[in-house]
Amino acid sequence: MLVAMDSNTNSAEKFIIHVVLLSENVYVSRPVLAKKIAKKIFFICEQKVPDHEVWEFEPGTFVSVEERRGDDEAYLLAVAVAKGGRQSRSARPLK
Repeated sequence: MLVAMDSNTNSAEKFIIHVVLLSENVYVSRPVLAKKIAKKIFFICEQKVPDHEVWEFEPGTFVSVEERRGDDEAYLLAVAVAKGGRQSRSARPLK
């Protein structure tokens, strides 16, 4: 989902992608703001992480995404730290 254009960062497109919440007892993801870097590479924009949440990938991390299907529509899910990207402290190790 395209949400805005940012004239301060070379017109990088901003999208909503989803990040898994590690702090939940069930599988759940949350929408977050990210800049599209390449076809399947995004940079998670700086934003406040609610105190009660632990995101799989923190703001400031470059991630690769995969398309997933929910009940209503398709969405992009962050699935791994992109090559050369910053691993978050809370992220699970890559396999």
